[in-house]
Amino acid sequence: MVKPFGYLLASLVVALSVATGLYLSLDHQKKLAVVPQPESSIRTIAQTSFSGEVLNASYSAVPAIKESVVSQKGFVDRGKITLKGDDLLVLVNKSIGLPAAYVPADLVNLDVLVQAYPTSFLRKEAASALVAMFNDAKASGYSLTVTSAYRSWASQQATYNYWVATVGLANASQVSARAGHSQHQLGTAVDLSAVGVDNNLSPDFGKTAYGAWLAMNSWQYGYVLSYPAGKETVTGYAYEPWHFRYIGVTAATQMHNLGLDLETYLQKYGVW
Repeated sequence: MVKPFGYLLASLVVALSVATGLYLSLDHQKKLAVVPQPESSIRTIAQTSFSGEVLNASYSAVPAIKESVVSQKGFVDRGKITLKGDDLLVLVNKSIGLPAAYVPADLVNLDVLVQAYPTSFLRKEAASALVAMFNDAKASGYSLTVTSAYRSWASQQATYNYWVATVGLANASQVSARAGHSQHQLGTAVDLSAVGVDNNLSPDFGKTAYGAWLAMNSWQYGYVLSYPAGKETVTGYAYEPWHFRYIGVTAATQMHNLGLDLETYLQKYGVW
């Protein structure tokens, strides 16, 4: 029996749709395969948008500095790619980035160690130092919290896109790094705050007792402020009194004694 033309046409459309869907599915899988996912315990972070962090912390750090500060000669987004992400002294900035596939091998969950919002991870050595710092801060009357730690390449991309959508490209470039150019991908950088200040992240955090304690003592635990005030033309980013990076006690002590900012110190003593 000869089938009606309409029936044949419908069958052809269905067949093409299935074939197209299969092709798109395979193509999508190929694209996903370009960026290997972290271990299962960490995978959710790589797939989580920045919105989860916004719900738990108040970000009000859009600075009053000119875009020319972060677009100066010497800072070129997506420039050199470094393969030395495991080195505690690797230089990552607007010119030097990490591969999309880079994930630290020794990430540990901070949730069972310190007060963190949301679920956070750090490299093992950095996590141990953070616990010691938090314990001593608490003993001094300052209970600190982690509002952000390790971010995958994909998570940082979501973070940057959030800022662009919220405050525009010019301001976003001052307060957020493009994917691959964030210290958070190293698994050694943390954004710190306190319940006592509603987990707020703003330039005013540096004026609080919590921020002051960190600025005075963090280097003794191997943590240093990444983006200090007055160094915007050096770092390419606005002042962030909450953003600390672990570089080890020896290096942090040397940096402190020399009176250098992190960008300058790593350009002189770091690797890339």
